Amino acid sequence: MEKEIKKKRKIKPNRFFGRILTVRGITEMAIFISLALIFDLEFLKFRIGEAQSFSITMLPLIIIALRFPLVDAFLGIGGVYGVITMFWDGYGPINYPLDYLLGYGFLAIISLFQTLVYRKYKHEIINYLYLALAIVAGVSGRILFSTINGVLVWETTFIGSFIYNGVPISVSGLMCGILSIMLFPTLLRFKPQTFIQIDKEEIIEQ
Repeated sequence: MEKEIKKKRKIKPNRFFGRILTVRGITEMAIFISLALIFDLEFLKFRIGEAQSFSITMLPLIIIALRFPLVDAFLGIGGVYGVITMFWDGYGPINYPLDYLLGYGFLAIISLFQTLVYRKYKHEIINYLYLALAIVAGVSGRILFSTINGVLVWETTFIGSFIYNGVPISVSGLMCGILSIMLFPTLLRFKPQTFIQIDKEEIIEQ
């Protein structure tokens, strides 16, 4: 009896990369990025003065991080959304590496909390606490990189840059955090599918 080794495709979970390669993943990413851009429209912002404003534009980005692996989320948020917003804001490419790529992109760190946030796929207190912790981590990173950008690019003092960036980002993060917690039961109904396709050898007897 001869044995033949045949390769077949198998879906395997992956926490870091892969879902963005699927049609469903690309479609879902495009929808949430579009929502983030809509929420960033001027008439949907709460503006204080000429420079500072609050918005819920981070809400769809947080949902991306809760549904996609780390690398996928970073590419979508820091890469695609970051580039579009950079040109939209008109501050120039010099601000992109810190304020957009790493600033917004750091929200992707939330994806590392998926195992804890979706623990047992229940909406218990511990799940909400992990969700809040994940959002705090992501928003804190955005404040940090935006502050550093203010120091290096705009040559402001660290304290001045921290206050200037920290206040609107913190308030926006708080609003998005509250909305994320309110939407959490709905997010549980649509479990994230983080996977890639790999080759698996299968022995077939003939």
